[in-house]
Amino acid sequence: MRVALGGIGHESNTFSPLPTDIGDFEVVKDDGLLEDRVARFLIGEGVEVVPTIYAWALPSGVVSKKAFLQLEDELIKVLEDVGNLDGVCLFLHGAMEVEGIGDGETHLLKRVRETVGFKAIISVALDLHGNLNPQIVDYADILTAYRTAPHVDVSETRLKAAKLLIRSIKTGIKPTAIMELIAKPLGR
Repeated sequence: MRVALGGIGHESNTFSPLPTDIGDFEVVKDDGLLEDRVARFLIGEGVEVVPTIYAWALPSGVVSKKAFLQLEDELIKVLEDVGNLDGVCLFLHGAMEVEGIGDGETHLLKRVRETVGFKAIISVALDLHGNLNPQIVDYADILTAYRTAPHVDVSETRLKAAKLLIRSIKTGIKPTAIMELIAKPLGR
């Protein structure tokens, strides 16, 4: 089994006039990403882990297009170079707004799906209060979310995303992500 690991995480505050630029992101890659708890779990399951990048920044203004595309391109380049994968496990946030693009998570997931194809299973760990575009289910097969606020279960949620991914690969059962939109009248 070969699984790529990585992601880009950011909670954008659209009311902030200060953009989030490349220098605001912490970036982990290569052996640093292999030290992550999820990578260690996957390796323990006999998985060949392909580290891409994991970049994150503290909640702040909209992510600059240049910064986002630089990070996204770096992640995609690794996926293009490694060839066939059984799965991809991504750590995202769910509320990343990118200058000139909009929803960063859906943009990234679309590019990941286009790169790895539809045979590979994509599993995603998210913050529970993300602003998810319904299109996210067109590109991700498994979605998990933190269940606590403050978020004391980030590591457990990421591990859950990896466990669900491995179970899906081992059983050959590909899950289908569904998002139901519920609209309620205002003021009632």
